[in-house]
Amino acid sequence: MTGRENVHILRATGCEKVTSDGIPMLGKKLFEEMYGALHFISISESQMSGASPQDEESRKPMLYAVGHSLGGIILRWALGHMYQQGIFDKVTPMAYMSLCTPHFGV
Repeated sequence: MTGRENVHILRATGCEKVTSDGIPMLGKKLFEEMYGALHFISISESQMSGASPQDEESRKPMLYAVGHSLGGIILRWALGHMYQQGIFDKVTPMAYMSLCTPHFGV
């Protein structure tokens, strides 16, 4: 047990219906959805814990990301954008998994 009892699962829905917008547009949609969820989790957990600033580093949310098929490519784009925006200063990326994703095309 790591002492991290809260697990939050985001089933992203912003890119489900229309996938013809292109990877960058879909990646931005996914980024916004993920960022909103992570921001909400960070705020609610910090208010509940009453942690001091020294404890914040050890209490950073951990991110495990899974994408299937085209979702794996969209997720890879969104994670790159998260890195560029400095989100990983506040969130610890733990794993990225893609299933049946055509990384080298079809």
